[in-house]
Amino acid sequence: MVTVQRAQALADDVLFPDASTVDAEGVVPRRHFDLLAAEGFYGLAAPAEHGGPEITLAERSLIFEAFAGGCFATAFTWAQHQGVVRGLATTDRSELRERHLADAVRGKLRGGVSFAGAIPQPPRLHATPVDGGYRLDGEAPFVTGWGLVDVLRLSARHGEMVVDGLIDAAPATGIRVEPLTLVAAQASSTVRQFFDGYHLPTERVLDEVPLADVLAAQSASARLNGSSLRTAQHALRFSTDS
Repeated sequence: MVTVQRAQALADDVLFPDASTVDAEGVVPRRHFDLLAAEGFYGLAAPAEHGGPEITLAERSLIFEAFAGGCFATAFTWAQHQGVVRGLATTDRSELRERHLADAVRGKLRGGVSFAGAIPQPPRLHATPVDGGYRLDGEAPFVTGWGLVDVLRLSARHGEMVVDGLIDAAPATGIRVEPLTLVAAQASSTVRQFFDGYHLPTERVLDEVPLADVLAAQSASARLNGSSLRTAQHALRFSTDS
């Protein structure tokens, strides 16, 4: 059952005992993600009608905090999946939702996100309309979970609109990745992704929304990310002082 208490138990009994090894070796054991999927936590952001738990935003924040306190690399990678779940749950593209949402909620399909290319001014990742979809050019500065996830929810800018698409997290024509060295959570497999004429087909477009709406929606995500980062900072301070 998806509860704060269960999340804390998993963090204490499974994630935390592995955390030092994860940090030292730079690899998150697949069993961490398999366990969170089996326990229902991959569907944390899904509405109840699509199989998600009926919990409050405050409870969701506490779950993020629990996992981050156990193993930050695991939590950071898992957390990105919730953006994929939200995107699939709210898209008007019923074909995409019906094809992928149930698997995403169960953790059978695992995802990451990359919004950072669309948010800056000027944007770093551009979407140009072409026949049958969009051409993507530029870069997505931070993509977490490369090699660990199946799909990415990717955002690019077209004027004052943000184009949201679902792409495979795999090498493809028009895509190149560059591993990043992080101060923490190196095991999260975070990369910089470069696009050169990559074709995003119409049937993989989740949404096209005004930039202003995207910026306004960042508050809830910022709260969850802040909860995780605060817990990770406390854990790091504790390990340094002890």
